[in-house]
Amino acid sequence: MRAEVRRLELTAMSVVGAYHWRMTIPEERLEAAVVVALRGTASIKKLSPSEVRAALEEGRNPVEVLRESADLVAQLADFDSPLDDAQKEIVNWREAGLDVMFSFNERYPRPLLQVYDYPPVIFGRGTHANDFDAIAIVGSRVASTKSLNLARALGRRLAIERVTVVSGLARGIDTAAHLGALEAGGRTVAVLGQGAGTPIYPKENAALARQILSEEGQTLSQFWPGSSPTKQTFPIRNVTMSGLSAVTAIVDAAEQSGTRHQAAAAVRHGRRVLLHESVVRQTSWGNDLVEKGLAEPFIGEDDGVELALQILRTTSSAGAVFA
Repeated sequence: MRAEVRRLELTAMSVVGAYHWRMTIPEERLEAAVVVALRGTASIKKLSPSEVRAALEEGRNPVEVLRESADLVAQLADFDSPLDDAQKEIVNWREAGLDVMFSFNERYPRPLLQVYDYPPVIFGRGTHANDFDAIAIVGSRVASTKSLNLARALGRRLAIERVTVVSGLARGIDTAAHLGALEAGGRTVAVLGQGAGTPIYPKENAALARQILSEEGQTLSQFWPGSSPTKQTFPIRNVTMSGLSAVTAIVDAAEQSGTRHQAAAAVRHGRRVLLHESVVRQTSWGNDLVEKGLAEPFIGEDDGVELALQILRTTSSAGAVFA
């Protein structure tokens, strides 16, 4: 079923009988079911995000999928209490100012629903918008002054054109891209590698995060509120940045840069990839993407902006990305 459906009619199988019944689950109960399924319980193993996505897309309650896949003892476990607790927790998150968006909620970012590996739930702060004209500007945390200036200029020029600039609030290229967009009075979205409510990482970007929120921007995280960043969370959030963006522009990156994960995700998503010519020259993966026609090189500020806007115009008129 489509994500915007407000209530899902689900078919569930009895654990003690060979019959089915039909039931309609209120949205708030389905939200709680997603939280319980993703976290698991003391007696039942949790589901992966892909398993939760599959259940929802099939119109099934993730908790019932948990029951069916468990052993007999776990099948008889109490699910009402965990569901009640999860429902209260979601209310508390929202009362604390978090925009808690499940994939079947109307507020869930529409661009993300067009990729197969969207997070089942995402947490936001700030001004919500469906950013159909969004470009991710990303790259190395340790970049040259020339690359930082280029990222800032791209962010500024694209924001002037009313393009939303997406980046990851990391040191280096990400910071420069956010600052460029803000300088132009534009919208920028920071996709975090940590849970909402956790002190911003890196700590020197806490003020930048506040500025983004104060100027009609947004922070997004797919990780549980209060959770700390890890080496694993950053590549995961890069995939989400790709899903949010029509184009990923990589300004500076080394051979082992984590940015390569976002380039690969964008290719899988069918999104366009722009690579600065230095990335093509200095990395085997960048050169490989260009040689295979999976990415386009750009030389400088004017070239990068022109290519990005051309892609947005083409995909917008053809309905090719966010149809």
